Amino acid sequence: MSTTIRFVAPLSRVARPAYLLTLALLQTATLFDVAPPLALSLARDVHAAGDGGPSLVQVAGYALTLVGTAIVLAFPALALARHAQRGPCRFRGLPRSCIGAALLGALLYGLARTFSLAVRLAPTPIDVSLAAVVPSFVAGGIAIMAASTVAAEILRRSVAPVRVPIAPWQCQPVRVEVIEPPELATRGV
Repeated sequence: MSTTIRFVAPLSRVARPAYLLTLALLQTATLFDVAPPLALSLARDVHAAGDGGPSLVQVAGYALTLVGTAIVLAFPALALARHAQRGPCRFRGLPRSCIGAALLGALLYGLARTFSLAVRLAPTPIDVSLAAVVPSFVAGGIAIMAASTVAAEILRRSVAPVRVPIAPWQCQPVRVEVIEPPELATRGV
């Protein structure tokens, strides 16, 4: 009876760079695909507020919208900064299912963007119904990436960075003596 042992690379060596690239891709996607339409929508709402301009309450609501949106749109950059600060230890606590879903969303977004570029550069026209699907896959990829990374960062569990040796190398040995109760007392050597 023989036993076969296979070496499998740890998840952190393979998936960590891909996850960090997913965070960078998500930040780029939010800047170019999410923020402009959101800004146009907000500008339309402000313009539609009336000829006299928006009221003070509406301005406060728009200010809150801008602050909240800025935080949401900056989330991938904040997560990247935390990963850069903490290193590989921060990645080890992320749920694998969330990492897989984030990578799937990045793949979906990347494929949709590649197809979109191919449609524009194609010498012959591509079926219109097929080209119309691209925006939905771009939005779907962004949504899956965003939801997965937020879930991964929220559900992250703490993992000790490294094993700490019991006695550091530069410490002086310490002798502990038991005095009470007398029957357990240690005898000095």
